[in-house]
Amino acid sequence: TRIGHVTCQVDVFVAGDDDREMLWIVDAHRTSMKIDDSQERMVGIAYGMPLELEQFGLFHVSMHIDATANSNIEGRPLVTVTSKDSYGHMFFVLRAFLPSEQAWAYKWLFQTVFPVLIGKEVLKKISIIVTDGDSQEITQLEDAVNKY
Repeated sequence: TRIGHVTCQVDVFVAGDDDREMLWIVDAHRTSMKIDDSQERMVGIAYGMPLELEQFGLFHVSMHIDATANSNIEGRPLVTVTSKDSYGHMFFVLRAFLPSEQAWAYKWLFQTVFPVLIGKEVLKKISIIVTDGDSQEITQLEDAVNKY
């Protein structure tokens, strides 16, 4: 996982049983697309606009998570995270293009991306999380809730 600005990246290494599946999928993509081991391959990307992340720091009571499949040429699921302000207006917190809707991709989103982009202190203050009920998503979200 690369976190930070393009000129100041930090590598966060993966480990564990779920991550073996991720590495297998990345290797399979690398082989099928004939990408050399020395080249980097983007697996997923998540981003939040500074003003939206700051707004969520102020209005962090609820979080709404939704994944939309087949919304782009590559077939990557687009996950949107939104919230509401004190006037009831929805705003985006962050967006993420995942490589798949498998458990390891959600684990990366919830346990690596959320603490960095949203912040651990803000995550602790969330009271309500609304999702569409995808089993892979729910399982990883429960693990992240227990962790944070």
